[in-house]
Amino acid sequence: MDSSSRCRSNLRCRMTRRLGLGSGVFLGKHWHVLFIGVLVAMTLWPAAPAQSQLPPSTPGQSSVVSSAPLSGNATVDEIQGFKLLTAREGWVQIHQQLFWTSDAGLSWINITPQLGQSALPAVFFLDHRHGWAVLTGPAAVGSGGYAIARTSDAGKTWQAQPLSLFRPDDVDALVGNFYLRFVTPQTGWLVTKRATSRNFSVGALFRTTDGGRSWTRLTIPIGEPVYFATEQLGWVAGGPAGDQLYRTQNGGQTWERQRVDDPASGGGLQRIYRLPRLETPQTGTLPVIATNGSETSIESYATRDGGRQWELVSRTPLGNRIDPAARFPLVSLGTGQTITVLPNSGRLLKTASDGQTSEVRDPDGTSSHLVELDAVTPNLAWGLYKSSRCEVTAQTDGSRPARCTSESRLVSTTNGGQTWQALNLPSANARAAEGSTNALRTVVGQGFDICMIPSLDVLSNWIVNSPYRSVNLYIGGSVWACRNSPWAASRLTASYILQVSQQGWMFFPTWVGPQAPCYSDEAWMVMSYDPTTAFNQGTAEANAASDRAANLGLPPGSVIHYDMEAYNTTISACRNAVKSFVSGWSRQIRARGYSAGLYGAGCGTAMSDFANIPNVPNEVWLAHWIYSAYNPSASVWGVACTSDTLWVGHQRLRQYAGNVYETWGGVTLNIDIDVLDGTLSNTAPAPATPTPTPTWTSTPTFTSTATRTATATSTRTFTSSPTATRTATPTFTPSPTRTWTATPTAIAAGITSPRNWDTVTTSPLAVRFAGSNVSAVQFWAFYDLGWHELGTDTNGTDGWGVNWNWNGISSQLVKLTTVMRDTGNNISVDSGGGAYVLLQAPWGLIAPANGATITSCPLTLQASASGAAVVQFWAFYDLGWHNLGTDMNGTDGWSVSWNCAGITNQQMKLTTVMWDSSGNPTVDPGGGALVTLQAP
Repeated sequence: MDSSSRCRSNLRCRMTRRLGLGSGVFLGKHWHVLFIGVLVAMTLWPAAPAQSQLPPSTPGQSSVVSSAPLSGNATVDEIQGFKLLTAREGWVQIHQQLFWTSDAGLSWINITPQLGQSALPAVFFLDHRHGWAVLTGPAAVGSGGYAIARTSDAGKTWQAQPLSLFRPDDVDALVGNFYLRFVTPQTGWLVTKRATSRNFSVGALFRTTDGGRSWTRLTIPIGEPVYFATEQLGWVAGGPAGDQLYRTQNGGQTWERQRVDDPASGGGLQRIYRLPRLETPQTGTLPVIATNGSETSIESYATRDGGRQWELVSRTPLGNRIDPAARFPLVSLGTGQTITVLPNSGRLLKTASDGQTSEVRDPDGTSSHLVELDAVTPNLAWGLYKSSRCEVTAQTDGSRPARCTSESRLVSTTNGGQTWQALNLPSANARAAEGSTNALRTVVGQGFDICMIPSLDVLSNWIVNSPYRSVNLYIGGSVWACRNSPWAASRLTASYILQVSQQGWMFFPTWVGPQAPCYSDEAWMVMSYDPTTAFNQGTAEANAASDRAANLGLPPGSVIHYDMEAYNTTISACRNAVKSFVSGWSRQIRARGYSAGLYGAGCGTAMSDFANIPNVPNEVWLAHWIYSAYNPSASVWGVACTSDTLWVGHQRLRQYAGNVYETWGGVTLNIDIDVLDGTLSNTAPAPATPTPTPTWTSTPTFTSTATRTATATSTRTFTSSPTATRTATPTFTPSPTRTWTATPTAIAAGITSPRNWDTVTTSPLAVRFAGSNVSAVQFWAFYDLGWHELGTDTNGTDGWGVNWNWNGISSQLVKLTTVMRDTGNNISVDSGGGAYVLLQAPWGLIAPANGATITSCPLTLQASASGAAVVQFWAFYDLGWHNLGTDMNGTDGWSVSWNCAGITNQQMKLTTVMWDSSGNPTVDPGGGALVTLQAP
């Protein structure tokens, strides 16, 4: 911020600002301010976290601390979670986007729920189809601003609804973490962990029996992830010291404390529990970390009675240099098998079911940098590899700033950890919002901020002659010092901001409203001490800031930063009020279609506080002045009191110098200087291009851009009447390219029905269009990886439209659009943007449920088949497809009874094939069900 403009008349403001920024470089005429600031800081500042020791270097030279490099091509986006489900299937979350692989990581599909959320704090997949995700953002209007989304087709489509868990006055509503766990497509648990200090582990437990549509609150002794082996039998482990283990036998209604011990150890051991893993409801493995203060071991316990009793089967010494409090990968595979990666050692230890331990050392040292691990067999695993690098440069003023970067990679092994390969991950922006323009961009570079944005002449000079291409834009607020400036009215208009945007400037908009309640004695400039009132005040400020941003033309998604100056963070009531205020600000800004940003000093504003509030800001602008002028090597990392592990996905700006006179192009300004790695915006429209216009014939001309041939998983021959041969997976020709002529025109017309984001369950679907001066309309749909013409209306006497028969198309998200011709023969694509609709096939296998365990025969299979004439039921077992029976009428519902006696216990796939009255067969679009046959 521009301290000379905003704080010039307020000594307390200037002192607080310097304190908040930790400004050890202010000498000369400011020496007295610095001296007083140091004295005040000694009494007001909380102790800064300990910094890692860096090796010494010669003044003027750089020293580097780095991790071992990892060969292979992989993204460096922040990986927030991953799970290996089978040998080939799994998911990874990268910077709030979710990706799925079905070929062991060779290719990825973006399956992020496109519902307007800003974050995915929890994700869980039960199998290759059923998954759930907790959302935050405008679509999440439940208690705390959260929603739950679920998918039954591996993320191709999602259904979301508000997640209302708490009353407004419930202290547990201050959620820091979410954890999800399901055992069937219908039954699952959600744990919320309250945002507290590390001295506490408090949470709430909720259970669903309808797939996440409704939740019942239960009890839980600690706020940690849960593991359930069945719908009734489960565990929770951890706590502040990690030494708590609880078991439930009634689905989480009550819990009993468990402890394990080995008399041969002689007692005196502290044990840290990890969650068990059961391969059957009776047998499983519990991994435990045991230490006597000088030596640490991994103990593996086995149960044969559903966890009532645990018996030690192996103990693996780790040595005396492993801190048991350090989190390191430990995976239990059941039947006594565990895999452990020891931190910073390159040692991977594997314990077999007989208790024997083997050690693997990979030659390139990858194992020493693994921080998480997930395995499906002792040989097949994924790991999260994290490396960091700090460049330390000694300055002439004696300071030693460090420029640190961190990257994460997803690696895999197929030989038990002997070698690791980095997976080629997708870009986190692989599926950008349709219709986005250059108005929002991730900017990595330098910018400056000043209380009042300069004149157009100054800005046009500086964008050519200075290193800056970005400028802070104060858009208002009751505490903004320049709100009464004679230039405020003329420069804070949409027209002026558009002209600045057209020069090429990007903005990081800022709002300056009430400060911390302990910031000042002047009531008009501070918020309330009461957290609830503060939350509502944050909401009100967000509404005001959103209104102003919209009036200025700032595009949706723009990050608006709230300026929260340094305050006395030792006053807990003050600190709590600020956290509540920022939570209200962040939630409401997102609800209004913008993104939440926050400016503050790393220490003086306790910026790390806001990483654990219910509504975390999308981006932070951290103030820490370490230079006295422009520095091209400045970094967003290494800010005091704010860990480099927070806001890492292009979510940081950093103010590194302040109250600086800079001269570029012969023009001098007094500014603060910033280095940027975040989302910035402007209001200039995207570069003008002719409106694409297809060559109009009876159908537009298309050329194929690619052909994707899917290998058929099976060819089924049905001998029941009628006979049909159908491949399970057809060949697609995706995304055709239109041939356009250059006759641009603007026609205000588009699809009126169905509405955008409607769910469609009946066929045919009436697709309708409205527009003036129309002579013909073509209707198109994008589904099954390609564009398909639905029909052409050339008269419109009864309204423009077609009826689309989508029977036989699988449930999926479909984009509908139109191409119209006016009476002047001008062509235009749907100017309303078309409509997304969710097709939900009104039929398919409904019983047994996916994931069910079959323990009795005969088995009744049921299907919902609207419009069917015949339904056949099929099962894949013993390496082949088997016809289970055919229902020829469905008068009492479509079903068959199958005698499964005599078939060996195994997992099998159930599905249906439906014929319509014209004899056209369609395989179950719902995917059928994967069930386990288990003889009683």
